[in-house]
Amino acid sequence: MSDYRIGVRVIDNRREYHALIRLPPDMTIPSTNQLYLLGRGGKHVYKNPEVVTFQNTVIQLCTDTSLFDIRRIASDVSIVDLVDVTFLLKERFYDRRDVTNLVKALEDAIARVIGVDDCRTKKFLAQKAISPADYEAMLVTVKLTMKS
Repeated sequence: MSDYRIGVRVIDNRREYHALIRLPPDMTIPSTNQLYLLGRGGKHVYKNPEVVTFQNTVIQLCTDTSLFDIRRIASDVSIVDLVDVTFLLKERFYDRRDVTNLVKALEDAIARVIGVDDCRTKKFLAQKAISPADYEAMLVTVKLTMKS
């Protein structure tokens, strides 16, 4: 499903990776509002299983993209300068989805894919667009600065 190894661009000590991550038709990108649930009696908080499934799916789909290549060089990454994401949403959900609420679940999954802690991300840009088909997807660009 995520069959696009869109590519890598290298200029001096900077690298730029691009990938299209296409979700299965029955899956949507979860909102931050759905990230955690309260357990019995409201005393315990746990991660929503749907969010866990989404993140695991993203990680699995990314093994076929250029983003997964970053893992090999993760120890040489100085900083993640930019993560730029276009969320491609199903048209029937487009107007009801808050783009800022879509970021966290994907940010955590990308951090696990590339092997670089998300606290090292300097800038995260997000926008939404209508998906050209009946599936949701994320067009992701990751720009890195390598250690000198």
